[in-house]
Amino acid sequence: MIRYYYAGKEIDKLYFSNISRPEITVTATDPSMNKSIETVRLVVDSPPRFYGVHDQYVFKGSSVRDLDPVFACDEVDGGISSRITSNLSSLNLNNIGDYKIKYSVTDSYGLEARAESTVHVVRSCPLLNILFYNPQNCSD
Repeated sequence: MIRYYYAGKEIDKLYFSNISRPEITVTATDPSMNKSIETVRLVVDSPPRFYGVHDQYVFKGSSVRDLDPVFACDEVDGGISSRITSNLSSLNLNNIGDYKIKYSVTDSYGLEARAESTVHVVRSCPLLNILFYNPQNCSD
């Protein structure tokens, strides 16, 4: 039998409404009534969140700098955009097509967030052809 104690009271469930590092005491008793007691510190955290991940359209020949930026934040670690990994290197902005971009970020407690978007590389057209779309006058 395992029993859990929080703030000196026996509990059967733990619910946390905010980020914290509470200590709980775990008492385990085997069928022979041997008892083991251990205090452990929990880490109550939520996974990081992405901002700016959405499908985008860019012209053929564009630069990666033309894409909207992606950010990541975590309630404990704060801004963790520098930890974002992606398959952005598989994006070929010189070829028309649709490219799935996968993003991943991990916080200091190992919680991971993943996100995905599509970059649509489209024909480069003069401004008037964009306003009055005429695909015959666009270049590949």
